[in-house]
This record gives sequence, C-alpha cells and structure tokens, in this order.
Amino acid sequence: MSMYEEKHLTLLEALEIIKRRKAKSTIEFPVFFASGFTPLHLLSFTQAYLQASSPEETIIIKSGLFNDLFGNIEIPKKDKFRHLLIVVEWPDMDPRLGFRSNSGWSLSMVEDVIETIEKRTLMLLNAIRNASTEIPVTLCLPTLPVFPLSYTPPYLLNPLHQKMDVLTIRIQEEFMFHPRVQIIDPYWLDLHYSQYDRFNTESEAAFGFPYSLPFASFLGSLFAETISYPTPKKGLITDLDGTLWSGILGDVGEGGIHWDLNHHAMHHGLYQKLLLSLAETGTLIAAASKNDMPNVEKAFHRPDLIFTEDKVFPFQVHWNPKSYSVGDILRTWNIGEDSVVFVDDSPLELEEVKNHFPKLTCLRFPKEDAQQILRFLNLLRVLFGKRQITAEDKIRSQSIRVSREVFQTAESDTSVDQESLLSSLQSMLEIYTRGLEDDTRAFELVNKTNQFNLNGERFSQSAWEGLCKSPGFSGIVIAYKDKFGPLGKILVLLGVEERGILDVRSFVMSCRAFSRRVEHQCLQWLFENYGLREIRFHFRPTEKNGPIQTFFKEYDLNPEDSMLVLKREEFKKKTPKLYHSIEVKN
Repeated sequence: MSMYEEKHLTLLEALEIIKRRKAKSTIEFPVFFASGFTPLHLLSFTQAYLQASSPEETIIIKSGLFNDLFGNIEIPKKDKFRHLLIVVEWPDMDPRLGFRSNSGWSLSMVEDVIETIEKRTLMLLNAIRNASTEIPVTLCLPTLPVFPLSYTPPYLLNPLHQKMDVLTIRIQEEFMFHPRVQIIDPYWLDLHYSQYDRFNTESEAAFGFPYSLPFASFLGSLFAETISYPTPKKGLITDLDGTLWSGILGDVGEGGIHWDLNHHAMHHGLYQKLLLSLAETGTLIAAASKNDMPNVEKAFHRPDLIFTEDKVFPFQVHWNPKSYSVGDILRTWNIGEDSVVFVDDSPLELEEVKNHFPKLTCLRFPKEDAQQILRFLNLLRVLFGKRQITAEDKIRSQSIRVSREVFQTAESDTSVDQESLLSSLQSMLEIYTRGLEDDTRAFELVNKTNQFNLNGERFSQSAWEGLCKSPGFSGIVIAYKDKFGPLGKILVLLGVEERGILDVRSFVMSCRAFSRRVEHQCLQWLFENYGLREIRFHFRPTEKNGPIQTFFKEYDLNPEDSMLVLKREEFKKKTPKLYHSIEVKN
C-alpha cells in the first residue's frame, strides 16, 4: 500500500470497534441517520469510524422508517440528537429512478420525472433549512448512478441527467457557506471512487441496502470526518531541492532548477501552487534545506517562481541536520509538532526528522513517481483543509513575524525595558460579548488552541451552541491590534455567571498574543464590568498547557487543583500594569 492510500475498515473490524469501545465510555453522542433506504451496514461503518476518533464518547446512531426520507429529517427536532446525517439517493426524489420500480416505464414519463424531482428538491431545501436551525447537518447528495432509462449514449447529455445535475448544484449553492450544513462533494467522490463499484444489486433486492460493503465503509469514513470536526494542521515545513523545485541548487545554480512542463517538472509547479494557496489561507510555511543561503536567495529572486519568498517564514538554510532546522522552526512558530507537516523528497531526511519528532507528520514528495502528485496534493488539502477562511487566517504569518522580531527579541535582550515596550505599542482590544454561537473564529480558537488552554476541552458545534445559549451564559471574545498591525481575534472565555461568581468552562488565547498581558486585561474587564466577586476556573492540566499554568501561578493559584478560585481583591493586588485601550463592539 502506498502512503497515499487509505485503508478502510471491513465490516467485522467495524463491529469489533463498536463492541470494544462502547463499554469503556460514559458520555453519549447521539446521531440521527435520515435516508429513504435501509441504512443497515452504513450505520455500523459510520459508528465505528466515529467511535475510533472519539473513544471517550459512546456513539449512538439511530435511523428512521424505510422509504420516508422527509419524515425522517423531521425526527431529530423532537429528540436531543447532536448531529443529523442525511443521505439522499435519486429514488428518494422519484421512485421511478430506482432499482425497485422497473415496471410500466416509458420515455414519455421523463418530463413528469423531471417535474417530480424539481418539487422534491424544493422540499429537501426547506427540510434542511428547518432542521439546521436545531441541529448541525451533514448532507450526502446522490452517489449512485441512475440506471439507463433512455436510448441516449452515456457520453452524451440527455435532458433528465442534465436537469438532475442542475438541481444538485442548486442544493450545493444554497448551503455551501452555511455554518451548520456540510455537504459531501460529489465531484470529489467521483474522483476517488468508481461509480461502477458502488451499487450492490443483490443487497438492494434482498434488504433494501443499495451499497457494496467497500463503498459503505468509504462513505462511513467521510461521514465520521464531517461529524467529528477534524482539526486542520497549522504549519508546513518544506524541503527545497527535489521538492519545491527539480534539481540541486548547489550543482546547477539558480538558472538550472525547474518546475515547468517543458522540463518534465510540472509536479513541482503544482506543489508550489498549492503552497501558495495554503499560505494565503493562513497556513504557516517554512523552508528547511541543506544549502547555502546566498544561492537560495538567488533562486527565490527568479521572477517565474510561483511560490515566493515573502510567503516563507522562517528560512532554515544551512548544513546541519534537518531535525535541527525543524526544532528551530517549531520554536519560532511556538506550536506543537503534532500540528505540523514536514515534506521532503529524501527518505533518509524524513526518517532522521521522524526520529526526533515522532508526532510530526512526515510526507515524501513523489519525485520519482510524478503521477502520484495529485494524490499527494489532495492529502495535503485534507490535512490543512478548512471550510471558511477568517480574517485571522490571512494575517497569521505576518503576526508571528512581528511577535518573533519584537517580543521574543525583547525577552532575550536584558537591555530592553519590557514596560516601555508594552506602553509604546498603542495596543487596542476589541471586546465582543454577543453572537458567540455564530462566531467561526471563536469556535476555531477553542478547538485548536493548546498552550494557553484552561482544560483542553473541545466542542462539537452543537455543544458549543448549547453552552452559548445556556441560562446565565457569559462569554467574551477579544481581538487585538497595535502599531505593528492586527492579530485579529485571539482570546475566548466562556462561562456561566450567577450572583457575582463567574464559572469559567473555557479560557483560551492564541500563542501569537503571548507577552502582551491580554489575559490580564480580559479578567480585569470582567471583574469591573460584571461586578464579579470571584472567578472560578475549571482547570485540567494537559501535556501542552504550561503557559496558562504559569499565568495562574502569578496569582498563587495551584495548578494541581481542579477548581481555581481568583478573588477580586487578590487579582487587583497582583495584576501588573496594563496599557491597552478598550473598545466594546456590541
């Protein structure tokens, strides 16, 4: 099996995971499966993949009645399910398009079929709109091919198929950017799984279950991925020679390296295109190369280079081991190795780095097998994929550069007066207290932040919205900017307030905001504006949350306690001087 191929579960493996995990977990995660056919093994595969990704929870999947798709979509509104999974096939839009309705057919029915699926498409749109107000939705549009129902050759358009395509596109356009609806991409599905291997006539005839077992396993893995909200990687470290371009820079010079079709090196050009896209959407990109920096600078000055020098930070160009470079880059970015991907064309370099950083994702660039480039690039899209790009994503790299150049330099240089530096920043905090349930960036911060994180708790979309709508909820999101530029939204605190006591369930801050005393200012604002007597923190130590433990120690709070209580008077005594101006945005 190549490194780009993914192994999917067999039915026996799926059933074993369900049996083994269920007994160990106590927290329930109920999912409702809405379809018009008998879901049968598809439920088992989806449950198993979800269970494997969330072993601390008991995954429960329930389904509705056979042949009642629209009625099934209504059911979750009556019960407390945490996710709705809708799977549509063409017989749900008109039974005459299915395997079971094969009598009395004639071409004269085509116009009537088109009219029926148009009406049902409107019904489906309304059903999803209504359901998504109550519960997050994953929608899988028709995956199975329509049986040949006309004389038209399969490679030519016919009115029925054309109309079906138009209607599916309409559904996709409707919910493409809906925060509570995710759609499995039919185009991507077609690229990765043959239509002729999806349908099982015997299973459909005997049980009303239309899928082959391998395809059901494949679909189940996709459904689980959309429900479990995988965290995208944050940074990519790339080699240069044989990876970003073809050729050894030290041997051929900056004019001898290539990434174009004419030199049979287009796969390097495609890689550069994707890196450029990732950089523009917030992924940190660094270079680690055994080379001489003057040569690398000349190469990056070539006007035809697709991925440009300004998108790379930092450069680690020298003759030391690659693990040395990776370690320095991780310290510069101040993120964990499990959030980073390292790409190199050399198996030896990959092995050396992996030995030093076992949690790092190490991928070999397919230099010798260029036909693998599309699989490789798609894998990177999966690892770094996100549905929406926030304002913070677009400025992430620049803000880290500033933090490195200003704050880390000041901390290491004893001649720099920290108070003078902070007072000179002209820093402004923008405070948001409303609409947090729809704040994509706040949700992302809570689920991605590791170092300054109160307890490591992650939220599903439904759990997040449930907390934001709970009685007594008090939440705050803070955006930061200073004379060097904006950092965007960098801090989130969620809690429940009652009688002058704030019970904090989540408290996170981006590492980009370290050393600026934003966390102190946040608590001061809460004490003053809510008239709090004390703030209680539901704390749990993790492998990575040392920075927030250090913060609590400033107030003599013991990180070994699960409940940390900070009283108003104690906070006033021990809080250092703060320099931020504040603007409340709502």
